[in-house]
Amino acid sequence: MTSVFPAPNALSPAYRSALRGSLRGTALGDALGYPAETLTEEQIAERWEQRAGADLVAAIAAEPLLVSDDTQLTLATLDGLTEVLEWNNEGQAADELACIWLAYLRWYTGTGHPVPENAPYSLARPLDSLDVMRQQRGPGKATLAALAEGEMQFISKNINPQALGTGALMRSAPFGYLPVADDATVIKLSAHAAALTHGHPEAIISAGAYALLIRYLLGSHEQGSEMGRETNPQVGVLETCTRQVLAWLATVEQSQALPGDAELTRTALGTAVRLAQQEAQGADARPHFGELMIAPDVLGYALFLALQAEADVAEGKLSQQQAVAQALGAAIAVTGDSDSLGALVGSLLGALWGETALPTYATDAEEALNLVEAAWFKQLGL
Repeated sequence: MTSVFPAPNALSPAYRSALRGSLRGTALGDALGYPAETLTEEQIAERWEQRAGADLVAAIAAEPLLVSDDTQLTLATLDGLTEVLEWNNEGQAADELACIWLAYLRWYTGTGHPVPENAPYSLARPLDSLDVMRQQRGPGKATLAALAEGEMQFISKNINPQALGTGALMRSAPFGYLPVADDATVIKLSAHAAALTHGHPEAIISAGAYALLIRYLLGSHEQGSEMGRETNPQVGVLETCTRQVLAWLATVEQSQALPGDAELTRTALGTAVRLAQQEAQGADARPHFGELMIAPDVLGYALFLALQAEADVAEGKLSQQQAVAQALGAAIAVTGDSDSLGALVGSLLGALWGETALPTYATDAEEALNLVEAAWFKQLGL
């Protein structure tokens, strides 16, 4: 496959800011959505006294912000990739998928689940000892079932062939952080890592689409003149990015390496673009994305909210921080997967605008974020 997504430049200061924005946006959105995850839209409104948007974010942030498995497994994914770099920098080859799977297994046992009988032993890493990585906070059934097997799952052989929740989607941003020249590496790794727990073709494809969105956003910071960012850095980058991903999704059915035809993911992302162009409001847009519990729909609605935020900033209606807060508030105030929606919105807008665009609320994952970011940048020679 020809590379059509701009490759992130790890030597650029913009790369560091965008990566930190994506990773910290994941944690912030996740932590804001976590206390609302099991509530209906009406219950959320009642608990936080009818607050909405940025006001809802401020109200939730007055409480301790605790991240869920969305952030834990995103950190585990990046730590697994970091271990690969560590081996490579020492002159030894490493199996990327095995390193990621072992990172997930250490999270699984670290959060109190028994060591699977067939699971291989792996040395603990610094991330595993942190308290935030040892808390059970909403892990998905498919993820737990797959890891309990103690055997790696594959696209072709998977115990969860119908699993279509967000468990694989929400942890896939780190594949977009890879400063590799070709798109194929990102697509391959994100697909096979998703299949470690989720076997449904659309769960696998939506994870790849998310990773490519993040790759494009990080890479776009080095492509200013081509994308119009010199005159107005907010105009159309996310929409352009999404259209590129939609073009890739149209090729999935002909792919020999990827499952399914990507219809659900393609429809959800196309709907997001269409509704954003129509300037639809969140309440009107939500019914177009089902019950907001399956991966393609959650990605689609999160993308719609991010596109809406991009447009509000481009039109001068809101500052970047205001737009992020407004989008996060809309993401979590739903009957559905509030923490994953918040995590996706935070990650996309953090990657688009960098860490300075995020509201300055701290989560209980700060130490883990600092640790993983430092290790990743060190292995890249930064």
